[in-house]
Amino acid sequence: MIDLKTGHEQSLKADDRDGTIFDDDLSWSPDGQTLLAHLLYPVNLPGRTYPIYSYTEHGAYRFYNVNLRELASLNVPELSNADEDDLTSSQFVSSDDVVFTALSGMNVNLYHYNRRSGQVRQLSGQPGSYGNVVVNPNSHQILFRYSSFVTPPELYKIGLDEDKPTRLTSLNSDVADLNQVRTDSCFVCLQEWGL
Repeated sequence: MIDLKTGHEQSLKADDRDGTIFDDDLSWSPDGQTLLAHLLYPVNLPGRTYPIYSYTEHGAYRFYNVNLRELASLNVPELSNADEDDLTSSQFVSSDDVVFTALSGMNVNLYHYNRRSGQVRQLSGQPGSYGNVVVNPNSHQILFRYSSFVTPPELYKIGLDEDKPTRLTSLNSDVADLNQVRTDSCFVCLQEWGL
């Protein structure tokens, strides 16, 4: 990190003990006092001396102050599919509220995390892909693109205290009318197959 006023440089290392590495997902809080960094944990296979970095075991977020001292971390099951790091992104909404996207199965879900309460809440109500998230810190409104196998991409907004998003565009409504695709959930018990 470089202070543009003074030219002073600081460096931050991921934890040497567990082999975590920093992803390219970084975000400053609106007051400029907290840095949010996404970390990836490598796979540690039994019998292998060194971890494997080509695939990651899971992801987590860490919060740092302006002196790069760790304040807290967020390590929840919602971040377990960190391999698709280009699908994981985060932004501060306020000093205490963060929104992030994370891969879950074939969906990219949108979540809200409150630092004070420690609560993680899924904002995405429908299966699909939530991306291109933009936050308005003044109104606490979150703008995002949503699409799925059955729904072409459109822009939506949702507030942190709302349960249902509002659609903002209808650019692809003609395509949606022509779409003859449907999705059905399917669960397979691998134990029955001896896996």
